[in-house]
Amino acid sequence: MNILAVLNPLYKDLLAIGFEGLMSNSDFTRMTNTLDLTDIYAEAFNEAQKVKEDDPFSWLPGVSETEKEILGLFLNKLFCKPLPEFSELLVCLLEATIPLLNYVPDISGIVKDLASMGIGNSFQERITSSWQQHAGDYSKKTTYFYHLVRIRARNNSVNEQHYHLLRKDIMKHHLLHELVPDYISENPHMDGFWQFIKGQGGYREREAFIDATFEPLLTASQQILNVTQEHLFTKANPHVDMAFINQDWRKALNRLKDDPAAAITSARSLVETVCKYILDKSLVEYDDGMDLPNLYRLTAKQLNLSPEAHTEPIFRQILSGCVSIVTGLGSLRNKHSDAHGKRITNVKPSARHAELAVNISGSVCSFLLQTYEFRREENIVDVHS
Repeated sequence: MNILAVLNPLYKDLLAIGFEGLMSNSDFTRMTNTLDLTDIYAEAFNEAQKVKEDDPFSWLPGVSETEKEILGLFLNKLFCKPLPEFSELLVCLLEATIPLLNYVPDISGIVKDLASMGIGNSFQERITSSWQQHAGDYSKKTTYFYHLVRIRARNNSVNEQHYHLLRKDIMKHHLLHELVPDYISENPHMDGFWQFIKGQGGYREREAFIDATFEPLLTASQQILNVTQEHLFTKANPHVDMAFINQDWRKALNRLKDDPAAAITSARSLVETVCKYILDKSLVEYDDGMDLPNLYRLTAKQLNLSPEAHTEPIFRQILSGCVSIVTGLGSLRNKHSDAHGKRITNVKPSARHAELAVNISGSVCSFLLQTYEFRREENIVDVHS
């Protein structure tokens, strides 16, 4: 099989992430059906099978290249379509099927391949966004890493690069790194792990040892996944726009007279919601437990609103004032809002103080959203709809 020259870089980069292993995957074939590519896939599959039948050495283990053959033939046939149609079909296919792979550490090479074939920026951004959404699934990463280690403990070969990259990735996670077993954290390469694990008895003893030492890490990664999924659900709703801000602003103002403390809570929550919305849309990672001042600083940095990013004294002064306002909101809420239990001697915040907090929060939220929308329209920041 001769892969078309223009497709060869993409073909090699897909092989590098093990994409050929999906050629017999039922989810892949279902996706070809959805995209009306069944005929192309069937032709590639049948031609590859014919090559296999004609190969006198195909029965030898490790010699068959059938899945690589199917992938190459499939790409060749797909490329016969007009470029706009080819681009849409290829990206739809990659978006849906790359997440099926056990581990894809990087897709920058694939994105460059798309560009070299004349596939537009919007398609490149789509595939990057899809990969980024799944790249943060630490439950999947730790589970795959766990199985990788168990397989090697039986003296079977595994992808050593995956071991190295996954270990490094998990070790960098601010919550998971402390749960990584010592024999993993102390051995950045597979050979070091093997030297350790082969001294832990027979196969069953080794697997039992790995199961026990990985249990805290696997449990924690699943809990992170659950929180992330809940966060993804809540961040999709509500859609933050000026109507949303004005509505919540009015609700907080309506609580001033009867419950100033609750109004302060609403004021802070509104700023938190807007900051998280902007960070989510910009695909910026953050800790859900991050306090309001740090959340605001991260948002301001994304929008180039950090005081240190400006040289004009007047702008530095105004933006420094925004940081101080948000920090004050956080402190006011922590001391007086209904999000915390109260000591019997606590002084109840007055309506006028709460009104100041609510109006300041509304103004800050309006400024943040308008800045975000301006930069999105001007394509200044990496944002996603």
